[in-house]
Amino acid sequence: MSESEIIHKTVAAWVEAGEDLSSIQKRLNEEFKRSMTFMEVRFLVDDLGLELVDKKAEAAKKEAEAEQSLKEKRTEVQEDDVTEPELVDEGGAVGRVSVDVDAVVRPGAVISGSVTFSDGEKMGWQLDQMGQLGLLPGANPEYRPNPGDIETFQMQLQKVLSEQGAM
Repeated sequence: MSESEIIHKTVAAWVEAGEDLSSIQKRLNEEFKRSMTFMEVRFLVDDLGLELVDKKAEAAKKEAEAEQSLKEKRTEVQEDDVTEPELVDEGGAVGRVSVDVDAVVRPGAVISGSVTFSDGEKMGWQLDQMGQLGLLPGANPEYRPNPGDIETFQMQLQKVLSEQGAM
């Protein structure tokens, strides 16, 4: 096998391994004592019918695919695990979250009202002059609503206040 054939096979292996033109140029000089310009290396790769693999583009593509897969998994989890919050009926039946606005605002509040959570527990709420939302204890001072109910309460409150023109 001639030196030229050895160089061709070696260059082909380097390209397949993902080497770029600069590193091939450098390795040809180091390992075969062949000093070639960048353009000569480019022509050699083309003449051999080899396709260069852009490591950065491949890595970016794999990262994008992994990120998309992760997003899809999150969406699946959200669709599977999240149940639609229920709202309380007008009659106060247990099941969903209901928000009411007081006709007369509590002292120290800009707007206030009450909320009935999905388990039937009722608490007061108020929005102060600094824009901070606070929950006021109801009949059971130890009661803490679950995080899903809090989120639903906040969405319901925003909807009610928007409808009334308060926000």
